[in-house]
Amino acid sequence: MELMVRAFHLHTDMPDRYINEAGVELNAPHQEGLFVTGNRRQHAVPYKTDAYGFNTLQNNRDTKAQKTIALIGDSFIEGFHQPTSASLGKMVEAQLQNTTVTEYGLSGYDFADQLYLVHTYREHFEQMDALVFYLKYENDLERDTYTPNWERNNKRGALLTKIREESKLLSYVGRLGIINEFSRFIKGKESRKVAFEKQNESHLNPKLDKKRITNFKKLLQQYSLPLSKIYLLVDASNASTNFIRTCKTMGIKLIDINSTLQQTDTQTNYLYDTHWNHYGRQRVATAISSCFKK
Repeated sequence: MELMVRAFHLHTDMPDRYINEAGVELNAPHQEGLFVTGNRRQHAVPYKTDAYGFNTLQNNRDTKAQKTIALIGDSFIEGFHQPTSASLGKMVEAQLQNTTVTEYGLSGYDFADQLYLVHTYREHFEQMDALVFYLKYENDLERDTYTPNWERNNKRGALLTKIREESKLLSYVGRLGIINEFSRFIKGKESRKVAFEKQNESHLNPKLDKKRITNFKKLLQQYSLPLSKIYLLVDASNASTNFIRTCKTMGIKLIDINSTLQQTDTQTNYLYDTHWNHYGRQRVATAISSCFKK
């Protein structure tokens, strides 16, 4: 089985990650690999991280563009599920004139990660005309300050993780979720019920909603970014009315992707993955570009 997984390259080449001297978590630069999803390699995309560790064509972009936009977020912006030539940024560029769009995405980034990245490399991002942050309201506002996620970083360097990544069979099985499902089975139905309730807690718990709004305000105040440049790419159906009202009061512009993804009968995410497929990215790109055409 190990030989078969290697021969047909059913496994994913996960890029190395590290926390740099400034405390920013990044992919290591200049890495190449194949990102595979689906249990029969339904989707295999080569990636190549740039000098900063991001999966983007930013080093080949037109520096003379009249407008520059930064897309900042987690794996949805990182885009290992898509070739860089058909990335979300490239799709937005295709719909706007004289505009350069660069992706700054890393799997697992929450809002604190994103703001700290921009704060740390302030001189670089000050050159951008707009900062578009991809925010999942239901899980990206759980803290009010940034600290490096050493636990996540150390897990990737742990012996069991290294063994799992070295064994392409274990890596393949792990990516399918079989190991996680087995773990949940051992823990029992009650733990699954608790996990489900926690996932939906934000819509039921006003205290949690208040905490997230407070964290949101504190993070923006701490890193003092120009609010006029900030756009939030968000599924408004998962955000509270109070949060949306807060953003409008602060002058932060929202790009709601709920309607653009829901008002279609065509599948907008992969059948075996929650990330946007090619069609889904096109619709999200249209929502973004429409905001800048106004």
